[in-house]
Amino acid sequence: MNILKKVNKKTTIIISLIVVAVALVGISIAYLSDSAGTLVNTFDAASIHTDIEEEVDGSLKKDVKVANNDKTDALVRVRLSISNEELFNQYFGLKDLGNNPWELKGEYYYYTEVLKSKTKTQSLFTRLLYKDGNEYKDFPFVEDSEGNYVLDSSATDRMKEALQILNSVEITVYQESVPVKFSYKDNGQTIQLNADQNGNGLIDTDEEKADAEKIWNYFESQK
Repeated sequence: MNILKKVNKKTTIIISLIVVAVALVGISIAYLSDSAGTLVNTFDAASIHTDIEEEVDGSLKKDVKVANNDKTDALVRVRLSISNEELFNQYFGLKDLGNNPWELKGEYYYYTEVLKSKTKTQSLFTRLLYKDGNEYKDFPFVEDSEGNYVLDSSATDRMKEALQILNSVEITVYQESVPVKFSYKDNGQTIQLNADQNGNGLIDTDEEKADAEKIWNYFESQK
């Protein structure tokens, strides 16, 4: 018998920065330490072990993925929560947010492929950008002789202001995962669902998409 199992995790990705030095070339910055917490809700015997993973450097790269560390193939979705969202939207954007194979439906970004056991998703987003008018641009960071990332001489006052504002911004990534296939009883009838009927890891047929939606709907009904 296939058992529906889910994990509901919260990883807080703090994209705050502290100004540690001011020089003629710009502003030297350092990341605050990240923090993570986990909340696991189990329907039955076990839960799918999936985790948020990120790669960080001092030039505002935040390569955010979900890793499936379980033996069970999974469906994955994530939700972003941004503190001071109105202020964030005035000054910042997230590069590659929601690009294929992620798809935004309602408040969630759904991964439109099966997350196979011991694999990772493609990046949910890859970098923090600053907003210049209607355009989103990379901060012009260079690495100094001591290995610190600093704004180069082309940095504008708005860029420096944006980095100061970033102290008060926090992005929280919530991720949820469920098995790609399971069965359950409904009025004595066994209902079998499989979002990877072809076994190719792609949720690309109408039947697979319908089963994936039913799996998530069942998941919601059990919360």
